[in-house]
Amino acid sequence: MVNSKIELRTETTVWAIFQPLTLALQTADLAETLTPQKLIIATGAYDRPTPFPGWTLPGVMTAGGAQALIKGQGVLPGRRVILAGSGSFLLPVAAQLILGGAEVVAILEASRPSRWIRKLPTLWGQWERFRETLEYLNHSLC
Repeated sequence: MVNSKIELRTETTVWAIFQPLTLALQTADLAETLTPQKLIIATGAYDRPTPFPGWTLPGVMTAGGAQALIKGQGVLPGRRVILAGSGSFLLPVAAQLILGGAEVVAILEASRPSRWIRKLPTLWGQWERFRETLEYLNHSLC
């Protein structure tokens, strides 16, 4: 539930920012300016690919690219998939690919488990996220 003092804007482009904190906004059917008291910008996640031998070959793409294909277009990036990278994002992508009909051959995590263990205290109270992670693991390991 959104606090009544918070205005949520989705599918909105901020195309200019003027002083003092006046935003020029564009939606599909409206252009306007807005001067908020406070502002939170949540633009979403982005991929940070690291070059490696073969990374420009056909069929090699970022996890975000694979997720965009399966979620946005219902298209599998391939029938047999290897996911490699760092972080928890690989699990939901693997689950989506499996549900879409792909065979996830491997999920290769680049970070050390000790890095994850240090962050365990931050999970306390995040039961919904913990449940999601278990669901993703269940889809990925079955």
